[in-house]
Amino acid sequence: MPIIVSQMSREGSKHLSSLKSSFISTISHELRTPLTKILLSAELLERHSRKLSEDKKQEHIQKIKDAAKEMKELLNSTEVAEQLAEVANEIPELV
Repeated sequence: MPIIVSQMSREGSKHLSSLKSSFISTISHELRTPLTKILLSAELLERHSRKLSEDKKQEHIQKIKDAAKEMKELLNSTEVAEQLAEVANEIPELV
């Protein structure tokens, strides 16, 4: 009997690990795009602000704001909440 319980525990741990990896991968991918926009626009402003017109500076500032808003919306989205709930709901079954 202990062998069966141990095997079930290992399978549950593998499943939980798979869910966790999938969740982290999805969130990481979704956050990477707006974060890249923020970093690139900030870098352009930092390196070339003297050469950029005020309109171009404002354009990059707006890109930063838009990307930050996109990240905030993603973090507040029901998709993220649903994925977190799915992982949380799996934990009691696997323990």
